[in-house]
Amino acid sequence: MKITKAELIEEINDQLKAIEIIASEMDSFDLNQSIALFDLQFRLKCKLYELTNRGE
Repeated sequence: MKITKAELIEEINDQLKAIEIIASEMDSFDLNQSIALFDLQFRLKCKLYELTNRGE
């Protein structure tokens, strides 16, 4: 299955929105959960930046 750049960007944005929803619904996180969410969010944002700013 191939995915286009635009589809990948859309998927990453959807995942970032999902992280926001999860974070807003949870009362609290333990340290490991917090670190995992921040790490995932950072990696997704880095990939999104790479995809949207390549060639500038």
